[in-house]
Amino acid sequence: MALYAGQIVRAKDLVPTEWQPVEFVSPWHNFGSGWADAQFRYDPVKDEVEIKGTVDGRNADGTSSIAAESHVFTLPPGYRPVSNGAVAAGHVSSPYTSSVLVRFYASGEVWLQGADTLTQPVVSINNVRMYVGD
Repeated sequence: MALYAGQIVRAKDLVPTEWQPVEFVSPWHNFGSGWADAQFRYDPVKDEVEIKGTVDGRNADGTSSIAAESHVFTLPPGYRPVSNGAVAAGHVSSPYTSSVLVRFYASGEVWLQGADTLTQPVVSINNVRMYVGD
């Protein structure tokens, strides 16, 4: 939400939306075990969408078959960035020297790159922010 000089703004228009759960692409799911579920919300003051949570790419039997780049979920219209981007992500698996990127696209798709190098593809996507303004 762009703010302009002289514009009247209601306080409720400045409050971020409620956190909303993501709809995963298989095999991705929430890690659980006391870690935050993957969610997103819109912050009107910053005109950004924020993502948080810890995601797990293992199959139900504990095995993993994710690719070097893996589609995790898609943000719905109204929560999509204006341009593509990427940020580094933390992970809770070895090797700890590995790097994982969260890639997000104007289409709303959110992908992880590099999670296939982990012994367990469990990745923290906390504090991922993307600009959604014009």
